[in-house]
Amino acid sequence: MSFIKKMKKGVSPLIATVLLIGFTIAVVALIVLWGRGYVSEKAEKQGALAEARLKCQSLDFSVMDLKGGEITLKNKGTVDIDSFVLRGKKGAESADVEIVRQPLKSLSMGSFPISKLNLNNILTMEIIPQLRVSSNVYVPCTAQSVEIRVA
Repeated sequence: MSFIKKMKKGVSPLIATVLLIGFTIAVVALIVLWGRGYVSEKAEKQGALAEARLKCQSLDFSVMDLKGGEITLKNKGTVDIDSFVLRGKKGAESADVEIVRQPLKSLSMGSFPISKLNLNNILTMEIIPQLRVSSNVYVPCTAQSVEIRVA
């Protein structure tokens, strides 16, 4: 029997190493480019939220009247209030929440209908102003909230 030695051909170790290093560099470059965009986008969003939180400190409003399923508020500050959260409370526990997505311009008064809160079932109502950061993102200004007695 005669044996014929077959020559196996493949990628040399040097070329394999160069290919692995090139692939690794490409993957790292993609991650760095994606990460840079992600971090700058995240920083921009956090900056807008922080700016809105700072504006919260300038809010000043009061409740003028609450009757007949309508609440009248007066904005005494220089910052427009974009929305309100009305939280009815039965004692220490929260009962119902209603969000009023109507703005109240600075130094003006406005009346807002209350449709979801049953004013007969709650003792107090907390009114929390909100500032709009983007299309559907609002920052609640809980430190400037006002609580009134309903019953």
